[in-house]
Amino acid sequence: MQQAEIDGRQPVFVGGEAHWLRAEAMRRLGRDRTTLWRWAKAGKITQRSYLGRACYPVGEVLDLEVSEKKEQAHGH
Repeated sequence: MQQAEIDGRQPVFVGGEAHWLRAEAMRRLGRDRTTLWRWAKAGKITQRSYLGRACYPVGEVLDLEVSEKKEQAHGH
């Protein structure tokens, strides 16, 4: 499969676990690539590679998405 054929809105599988590519994770979390890189470095999210592209476990992105929305709702 060539990279051009990857649908970034659909999860990819790394080690049998569903991951979203960086662009979808950024869209869902409302954050830029630098923030995701910093979070990965700090251990807040796991960054893996899929065909040379950064990706993040769906479950971790969903957990962060919920916690980010809670923080926004509470004005933090």
